[in-house]
Amino acid sequence: MVERCERKTVHQIDKYSQTMVGSASAVGVEFDGLERVSTQTLLDLLEVPQRSRTAGTYRRLAKLMAELGWTAVRVRDLNRRGFKEQVRGYFRNGRVQTNLN
Repeated sequence: MVERCERKTVHQIDKYSQTMVGSASAVGVEFDGLERVSTQTLLDLLEVPQRSRTAGTYRRLAKLMAELGWTAVRVRDLNRRGFKEQVRGYFRNGRVQTNLN
């Protein structure tokens, strides 16, 4: 049953790779010109249910994001209540680079 859910999730990720390509509009560019998105936000965009968010799903997502030019990152900081929190996600340069030749 787990394999069946994982295969469905892999199919969803492949099916929604176009969503990932256009994810910049959902993410937005921050003050420093970098686009950032958490892994949980991406899986929410792909409508992957919580029970299907297995290690295999995260590996598949990491491979897809790397192919699309995103870099994996872990951010550790204090949350609003003062506890340490770690968020995993991805970032890429949001600035448009052009050649002026």
